Amino acid sequence: MKLIHISDIHLNPAKILGDNPIEQFKKVLTYIEAHLMDADKIVITGDLTHIGMLESYEVLRDLLAASKLKEYLEPVLMIGNHDSRENFETIFPDQPKDENGFFQFAEETPEGLFVYLDTKLEGSHAGEFCSKRRAWLRSILSGAKGKNQPVWLFMHHNPVGVQIANADQYNMVDETEFREILREYRGQIRHIFFGHCHYTLSGS
Repeated sequence: MKLIHISDIHLNPAKILGDNPIEQFKKVLTYIEAHLMDADKIVITGDLTHIGMLESYEVLRDLLAASKLKEYLEPVLMIGNHDSRENFETIFPDQPKDENGFFQFAEETPEGLFVYLDTKLEGSHAGEFCSKRRAWLRSILSGAKGKNQPVWLFMHHNPVGVQIANADQYNMVDETEFREILREYRGQIRHIFFGHCHYTLSGS
């Protein structure tokens, strides 16, 4: 499987640190259209916008609709700490949720089960995976274990500390509990993809 992982595009009408994030994302789309249309899936792991503005989600919707990705290779969209649940859902009303209203779901792929997690903690840049979300994930992982099915996890926040101070200070507030899930189902979880850190920590 050829997977394109994108994160932290921070769409915003104003420049950020001297760069125009909308123009930068346009370049990403242009590159994918020119060189990577043989990919099987694209996942954008959160911080779709810089401050959760409705206008920024409208820009994202319009850019994707005008691209060659429309219908053939539309990205999976996830939310991060810079996103607004309300504005995201207003512009992307068909995004799947779990039974508790979190933007997370699982889907079958030829490589295994892809599981997309909602780690947003309202009012904070840190992440959270509360008891309701943990129960949902355990149910998903238990089902995969019963089928001996490999699992790929996608999330916005780094699941554990990465020894980078400005990332780890906004780490998961319940990292210990999340680690327990990773240990419990280590035989099923094959890969974890995340963003948030604004560093390339690994990849190919």
